[in-house]
Amino acid sequence: MAIPQDKKASIQVAEGSSTLYQNGGELPLTAAYYKPKPVTFKDSISHPINVSWIIPPWIDALLQEDMTVPSHMLLVPFAQREAEAMQQTEDAEDAVARAKRTYPNWRPRGNLGLSSCPGKKVRLDGPVNGRAKIVRDLDMDFDRLHKLGFTRVVCCLFDEELELLGSPFPKYLEAANRHGIDVVRIPMVEGSTPYSFAEMDRVLDRMDETAKRGQNVLAHCRGGVGRAAVVACCWLLRLRYFKDHREVIGWVRAQRSPKAIETREQAQFVAGFELWTQGGEERAYSKAYETEIQRRINFSESNMAKAREDAAAKNSRGHRADSPRQHHAQLHQQQHQHQQQHQHQQQHQHQQQHQHQQHQHQHQQQQQQNRPHLSLQDHLRESSHNSQSSISSTAAISSRRSDPISPALPLEQAHSHSRTHTATNGSGATHR
Repeated sequence: MAIPQDKKASIQVAEGSSTLYQNGGELPLTAAYYKPKPVTFKDSISHPINVSWIIPPWIDALLQEDMTVPSHMLLVPFAQREAEAMQQTEDAEDAVARAKRTYPNWRPRGNLGLSSCPGKKVRLDGPVNGRAKIVRDLDMDFDRLHKLGFTRVVCCLFDEELELLGSPFPKYLEAANRHGIDVVRIPMVEGSTPYSFAEMDRVLDRMDETAKRGQNVLAHCRGGVGRAAVVACCWLLRLRYFKDHREVIGWVRAQRSPKAIETREQAQFVAGFELWTQGGEERAYSKAYETEIQRRINFSESNMAKAREDAAAKNSRGHRADSPRQHHAQLHQQQHQHQQQHQHQQQHQHQQQHQHQQHQHQHQQQQQQNRPHLSLQDHLRESSHNSQSSISSTAAISSRRSDPISPALPLEQAHSHSRTHTATNGSGATHR
């Protein structure tokens, strides 16, 4: 049965609502909620890399080095109230202009952003548990980051994980340098933390250098939620933007994801770093946190120690992509070093063998020197004993030759056996 035209509900949805209206009428017909079609594929074009600003831009406009803040107020809450008052009548750009008028020495300060790994490629066989296939492009992601004002990236991943995500570090570094972005590394295992507060502090020094120039810094891990959030929390604590680590963790979760700071170890690291930033006796108390962190990492991540040290060493002089000629020279140098190590090992083995032979020769000489000198009578007695032993052995041998069946006999038994054998032969001859 066909439905009359006037009874059909036209698909007219009020803006900002999900209520249907019948034929343009004013009375609502019914309410319906439409579930969006699940996304099965993401790339750098359909889903540009998402950056979460740790300080919202409308607050960040008021953050600068020489800003005068009442002593009983923290910087971010103060700037937030100021910005909210400005937003009632002005736009963000007007807030910047007003800040410049209010603070003569105002200069912009760089912001911190969190994101997933540039060039990430996961679930290539298709969606898994409702999570889409992701195939990102390194160049497109770094180009977008450059346009957003990022000039430095803090990478929290080891080489193995970058390789797993389809962004090997040599290609990653080359793409970053090509877009004018510097790379700082502080690698951590998933769910883990940096090895020490001092290591974190050195990375924050590099981040502050960039932020003071008015340029932005990006921190990322695999998804930008756990390890990158640790970096963000430590950055806010060092700048004294919040009262304590609890407020900082809550702020980062509000800006990035409720899942930020994913593990108990990460929360403990942030709490310990708060004491570290306060200095004095509080820094001494932070050692208890650091000792526990290092004990856990030494137990569970001992195979990552060398990679962590290499990343920290390269941070001091900067990571730079190698040209083909430099790469060839580096391979040649590695081969030469390998040959030298092999030769050194062989020389070391030869030296050990020679030393062992010398030691044996010296030991034999020492034994001969320590042997007691025999007197003439002892020498004659020893010679006589040796000759009797020789006669006994000769008699035993001759006895075995005459009677192969009989076993070897002592000297006295050998003589009696010989006499018996002779008597028997003689009686036989008389009988014949």
